[in-house]
Amino acid sequence: ATSVDIEEHLYKLAKEMGITVVTTSQ
Repeated sequence: ATSVDIEEHLYKLAKEMGITVVTTSQ
């Protein structure tokens, strides 16, 4: 799995929990 897949997965999980992880990609 690429880092992009992991980041997308974590983003989806965070979005489900209502957490904003926009600053992580930056």
